[in-house]
Amino acid sequence: MPVLGLMVIALILTPLYAGEEFGWTSYLRPRILGGRTVPSVIATGLIWAAWHFPLAFIGYVELWSSS
Repeated sequence: MPVLGLMVIALILTPLYAGEEFGWTSYLRPRILGGRTVPSVIATGLIWAAWHFPLAFIGYVELWSSS
């Protein structure tokens, strides 16, 4: 049952994650900072980090390993 559950979850989440990736790379990056490549990549990375950083506080991601 756990393997089947993971397969179902993967099928559900894959389009969601693909949509998020499309948003960051295909929509935001060309439109930010006039489309200049290096500054827009850096700005997109900083926005991405600020957007995802709060997830660490709710236990969704682990920032620092305890090993």
